[in-house]
Amino acid sequence: MRPDFAAPPTFRAAAFGLLLLAAPGLAGCETLGLSEGEPTLAGMPADLAVDAFLWQGALETLSFLPLAGASPSTGRIETGWGSVSGNPAEEVQVTVQIYPGQISPNSVAVAVQRRVSGAPAGVDPLTGPTVQEAILLRARQLKASLELD
Repeated sequence: MRPDFAAPPTFRAAAFGLLLLAAPGLAGCETLGLSEGEPTLAGMPADLAVDAFLWQGALETLSFLPLAGASPSTGRIETGWGSVSGNPAEEVQVTVQIYPGQISPNSVAVAVQRRVSGAPAGVDPLTGPTVQEAILLRARQLKASLELD
């Protein structure tokens, strides 16, 4: 049995900041094993067409960015532009498409856009796969925590 680790928001922000330093251009993977409080899947949308753990894992992983749209019937989550590096001039926007099926890399597609001072900027090629892995990790944590109860 794995114990849950609830980290304070300041620790989460610091951990995410270290990830940004480790992989330039990295954005959108705040969760990476750190969770706040007791995970639940209560209140899932009635028309959810994808795995509930993936849906919740994606929403939690991207929770530090403003939510622009989420369609449970299509499995698409879009964030608005938000700063992740502490530099307000550098912003990212993330789109996640969740496909029906089990928790696997084939069930989640991630697209990340970045801009600096309003102008489009390049994104590190490892950013999308890192965000995808963070979503999958959180989904697995949620599933494991509910299976242990």
